[in-house]
Amino acid sequence: MSDRLALEGGRPAAHRPIPISKPLIGEEEADAVREVVLSGNLREGRRARELESRLAAYIGVKHGVAVNSGTSSLLAAYMAALERGTEVVMPAFTFVATASAAALAGLKPVFADIRLDTYEMDLEDAAARMSPRTSALVLVNLYGLPGDARAYRRLADERGVRLVIDSAQALGALVDGREAGAYGDLSCYSFYPSKNITTGEGGLVATDDDELADRVRLIKDHGQRGPYVHEVLGLNLRMGEMEAAIGLVQLSKLERMIEARRRNAERIARGLSGIPGLHLPVEPQGRRHTYNLFTVRIDPELYRVDRDRIVEAIRAEGVDARVYYPVPLHMQPAFGRRGTGDVKLPNSELAAKTVFSLPSHPALSDQDVEDVIAATTKVLDAYLKR
Repeated sequence: MSDRLALEGGRPAAHRPIPISKPLIGEEEADAVREVVLSGNLREGRRARELESRLAAYIGVKHGVAVNSGTSSLLAAYMAALERGTEVVMPAFTFVATASAAALAGLKPVFADIRLDTYEMDLEDAAARMSPRTSALVLVNLYGLPGDARAYRRLADERGVRLVIDSAQALGALVDGREAGAYGDLSCYSFYPSKNITTGEGGLVATDDDELADRVRLIKDHGQRGPYVHEVLGLNLRMGEMEAAIGLVQLSKLERMIEARRRNAERIARGLSGIPGLHLPVEPQGRRHTYNLFTVRIDPELYRVDRDRIVEAIRAEGVDARVYYPVPLHMQPAFGRRGTGDVKLPNSELAAKTVFSLPSHPALSDQDVEDVIAATTKVLDAYLKR
């Protein structure tokens, strides 16, 4: 009997499936873009400057530098702050851009294991993998939950290295009341449509360091301050005015959207609590989770099928469950060829086999939330070992 037939009676997949993410955009964003289009000034300009200023103030740093993607924010930060050929210690369980941008900037990613409760890089394992060649630690605020930024700040200062924070999924996450990215020498954000705010495509580098901010600005514009005089090697990583116009409207909605995410996550967690072998997201004391994704983990020994079958069955019920990320970076072919393939990182490997994410975005209706709970409960109950 197929999974679909075995779970007959659920929400048909063809009937308005609930997406894993959905940007909350409307007439205000459309009006802002229309204004830019009719002005004829599409290139980076005053709106991008205003977005940089407002985001810097929100994060609590002196400088925000807008770029055209989250990946570009990482690339520009690495290029601006770190010496080519040095090592950067980062988690193996994250999106590829954390490491690929480092490698493209001429750095060597050194992968460390994670904690299974928060999915952040394990502090002790990271410290053990540092060497005289280490130039930076990279703390990733995965799924919208900030890591222990204070502890990583202390370790970076003790070892004399930079702290880069990849906060692509976590704009608005707090550590002891302070925006999580404010703890980094440089912090990087993404404004892809699935993120806490969107500009369509876009990103930001945030820093308190005047010199680093200046270098990031140079790098994102071909290394030039004025026309055709190039001080350093750079790229075109600029954010256009249409994207910035969307971002300004989105930023005004950010706190409301985070609160909606948190309400949805609280209801989903309450609805799924008590299911055997299901680990729900945690929110350590002093940290604010933004729930960019509501990510759970199963104990595989308690279920008759693997995680992928469970995800397929939930999707068949009309809920767009997804896996972020099924292959840890130290096992990716792109990095295995760089001598990292023989590293054993058991928590990262276990997470990659057992996590899946559910919708918690602010566009969910009350009925959507109930359907997410019902579909997930139904599938897990069907496959639980008795």
